[in-house]
Amino acid sequence: MALRERLWHDQGCNPDLEQFRADLFKECPELELLRDFVETGKHTGLDRKSPAVRLVNLTGAENPGGVVEMTSPFGTLITPLECTLTFNYSDGKSYKVTDVIKRVVDFWVKKLS
Repeated sequence: MALRERLWHDQGCNPDLEQFRADLFKECPELELLRDFVETGKHTGLDRKSPAVRLVNLTGAENPGGVVEMTSPFGTLITPLECTLTFNYSDGKSYKVTDVIKRVVDFWVKKLS
C-alpha cells in the first residue's frame, strides 16, 4: 500500500513500519480486511499457511449498473441493481465489499485532511 508507506515516510518513519501498519489497522480495521484482496491482485497467490492471510473467498456479484423495471397492474416498480460482493474470512465473518471500501475511503479522507 503505497499510500500507507507514503504517510509513514511523511511522518518521519516513526514508529517502525510494522508498528505503523498495525496502528493504522487498529484505527481502521477495514484496511486490514482489504489487504488480502489487494495482495491477490499484486501476486499470483498468497501463502495460505500464513495466519495473516484471512480472506477465504468472495461471493456475490458486482454492480452491473442500471435498474430493473417491472410493470404490474399496480404500476411500474423501478429497482436499482446493487452490488452483492462479499468478503468472506476464515473466522466465519463476512463483510459487504461496498461497506468496506466506503469505510476505507472515509478513513483516508479524514486522515489526510
